[in-house]
Amino acid sequence: MTTERPTEREQFFARLAALAGMIPHFTLTKEMVAMYDRLLRDLGYPTLCRALERIMAERNSRDPFPAIKEIRNLIQPVVSDEDQAMVTADLIIQAVRRDGWVNPDRAKIRMGEVGWAVVGGAAGYQALCSNLDGKNENSYRRQFSELARAYAIRGLPPAEERPALTGPTSGPGLTGFGDLMNKLVPPEGHGKEEP
Repeated sequence: MTTERPTEREQFFARLAALAGMIPHFTLTKEMVAMYDRLLRDLGYPTLCRALERIMAERNSRDPFPAIKEIRNLIQPVVSDEDQAMVTADLIIQAVRRDGWVNPDRAKIRMGEVGWAVVGGAAGYQALCSNLDGKNENSYRRQFSELARAYAIRGLPPAEERPALTGPTSGPGLTGFGDLMNKLVPPEGHGKEEP
């Protein structure tokens, strides 16, 4: 005599029923099961079963039956704009520390598109590298977080309005290392009076 193994869907239903049985005075109706199935099946039954097992293992005796949103967030966590903004701010600080002013291309990759737009809105990468230190790091972090959150809400500025990637020898008012050196030390024969 062989017994059929329950389908993944049936296993999901069994776990829903088991969880409902853990909650005093709660009745899981067929309509509720159908709704949970319809709204969660896109996540895959094996994944749903693991999530329900985790909920059962971690639940408190007074926890209510989990909402569909709670189960979905357990499987696919949603990061708030504020949390993402804090991560972006940390990535910017990290990029400045690790890559410095000599590697803006690597820093741009490290901090991402939003981070690079935030840096452009805060006077540019070269200025940031020159000004960021341990004393003002938290202040910069708060400012970056606020700008990143604003970008998350309103969207990034158009590409042509974002800061261009400039190397360590160029930037506003500075077209290259040679120009900088010429400003500091005039080349031979220039600036001297001929006898």
